Amino acid sequence: MKIYLESNFLLLGSEDAESMDFERSEMTLKELLEVLSRRSTDSPEFLRHDGKDLNPGWDIEVNGRAYAMCDGGLEAMLKDGDKVTIKLILLGGG
Repeated sequence: MKIYLESNFLLLGSEDAESMDFERSEMTLKELLEVLSRRSTDSPEFLRHDGKDLNPGWDIEVNGRAYAMCDGGLEAMLKDGDKVTIKLILLGGG
């Protein structure tokens, strides 16, 4: 299964990833985020410790829809060819 990735930062820390291939035929959004956290050299924590919601500062879409609008939210099943967009919400101030 191939999942296409888009982000406004280097997803794997030292390099960017436009897609990832998995030997599985199904995977939840939550599982993908856990894999990305483990593989990144910067170890971003996308999920809260209980794994039920995103940590603040992240905006995630699946095929252009906010993850919360997807059937199942973080438990939404991804399929071959899906595009997941992960954006770090940059806060300004002064």
